[in-house]
Amino acid sequence: VKALLNDPELILLDEPTSSLDPDIAEKMREILKYIRQDRGVAMLYTSHNMAEIEAMCDRVIFLSHGQIVANDTPAKLTELIPDHDLRVTFGIVPSDVNEWLSTKSLEGKITDHTLHITTTNEAIPAILGDMYHSGFKIKDISIEEPDLEDVFLKIARDSR
Repeated sequence: VKALLNDPELILLDEPTSSLDPDIAEKMREILKYIRQDRGVAMLYTSHNMAEIEAMCDRVIFLSHGQIVANDTPAKLTELIPDHDLRVTFGIVPSDVNEWLSTKSLEGKITDHTLHITTTNEAIPAILGDMYHSGFKIKDISIEEPDLEDVFLKIARDSR
């Protein structure tokens, strides 16, 4: 509240929701979004919570050892990781699924009736279409896309 008294153009926020319970943290984010949109206040937002950064920030900068190692929009940064986790759940796992994977030059693992394949987003429709044409009885499909945390971990590991 003190930071807003003089109607600033810029607010520096250092982990503004750390140590808050989820309900209060959500209210804080909503207030900050309102201030940004209603008053046009720019915000420099630091946090280790990548989901929060993704939700709150228009631009993201990752630092490593005091140096900028990435600087872009959250969407562009997530494009740095082309791999998606395709999860296909079967009622009954097809007996020839491993042979099918081999003929398609795909690597996958099966856990609890679910086949996990790491692939690009562009390849997913063809993979699913081929499964359908192969007669696989699919019960459920989910796709896990990379997020900012994945990007951060990749950059952090690459810069060591």
